[in-house]
Amino acid sequence: LLAVFDGMGGAASGDVAARIARDSVSRQLCGDAEDLEKAVVQSLVVANREVRSRAAVERRYAGMGTTATGAALQQNVLVIGHVGDSRAYLLRRGQLYQLTEDQSLINELVSSGVVSDEAASQSPLSNVILQALGVCQEVVPFVGTIELRFDDRLLLCSDGLSNMLEKEEMLEILSGESDVGKATKQLVQQANHAGGHDNITVVVAHFTGDGLDRDSADLPLGVELRPVQAPDLAQLSPPQNTGEFWALIIGALLVISAVVGVILFLGR
Repeated sequence: LLAVFDGMGGAASGDVAARIARDSVSRQLCGDAEDLEKAVVQSLVVANREVRSRAAVERRYAGMGTTATGAALQQNVLVIGHVGDSRAYLLRRGQLYQLTEDQSLINELVSSGVVSDEAASQSPLSNVILQALGVCQEVVPFVGTIELRFDDRLLLCSDGLSNMLEKEEMLEILSGESDVGKATKQLVQQANHAGGHDNITVVVAHFTGDGLDRDSADLPLGVELRPVQAPDLAQLSPPQNTGEFWALIIGALLVISAVVGVILFLGR
């Protein structure tokens, strides 16, 4: 299991949320699973409830949350699980593929054509995420499965890296340095050199097992993460504050409407 958890809600609270989620997911995925995708989804849903339960008991942690982007490995299969705006990339045959999409307000605005990529990088809305463990009443993780190939490299990172470096810069470092430890350090150093405005968490893995297929005929990479609910967890007692998720969505829609209104006004 490889994963990045980027906490939020203040330095102390964010660290607590990230540790609770890390321990919860690790505990649930410590053994083999018949359905690895289902196990990954379930681990993230349960982790969300554990973070919320801790915040409900200790009010000083109210509002804490964490992103969760990870990869569970079983033989030659890698299952990506994703909640929030941390990212997963795969380097294969000289191409760097972004496997995840940021679950953030600014990404929705860019995807809908309301905001340009250039404006998004300077927007005060860049820190507004639409889903995170501990923040939402229920989360809907995005998952996808990859069949690994020989020499694949996986990169997991917090937005402290992805906001500072362009994809091409990551590709240059990952392709140019064969040692994963040195590549990780170079990525962090480059992000700090670019400004280092946020905490930077980076995980790099290199897959070179003899049992991995060396054939590249399946390129380009054809994986797309999809949202998956966990209806089998309905028997778990839900946490309190059931209106938080809808309040977040309604608030996000109001902000989108306001931004569209301003753009239309300025365009007259």
